[in-house]
Amino acid sequence: MNCDMCGKEDQLFKTEIEGTMMNVCKNCASYGKVVGRLAIEQPFIEPEVEQTIIRSSKPIPIEIIVTNFASLIKSAREKKDLKQEEVAKLINEKESVLHHVESGKSIPDLTLARKLEKFFSIKLIEQYVDQPTAKAAGLKGKEGMTLADVALIKGNNRR
Repeated sequence: MNCDMCGKEDQLFKTEIEGTMMNVCKNCASYGKVVGRLAIEQPFIEPEVEQTIIRSSKPIPIEIIVTNFASLIKSAREKKDLKQEEVAKLINEKESVLHHVESGKSIPDLTLARKLEKFFSIKLIEQYVDQPTAKAAGLKGKEGMTLADVALIKGNNRR
């Protein structure tokens, strides 16, 4: 059986990680609270509701931050002839956070992105329709996807 996080084939542990039950290897189990050990002979069968959600063939829309967010924010700020310090105070954020986002050193979370969108009247968040199946993602030969597969797909689809 393969680890839900890293894909490693190993003895798995039923582990709660950030509120989600996952079947993970010993290394990945350190990221959460181990609930139990899965028997090698009997794979853990997830509840029917989760199977429906995980194996759904319907596209799953998610919100992502545009790749050129840093230049959009900097241009909008300069257009309004404001300093980073002034903008930070006006949107109730730390100046260092704004500086890191504007320089591209960190990606804003959705809450901050929404504040900046509203303040500058710019578009920083876009809808992305994720194709949850391995076949749609071009991952031939795999029965399911790991978190690493999802990250790889998202990385390839960002432009």
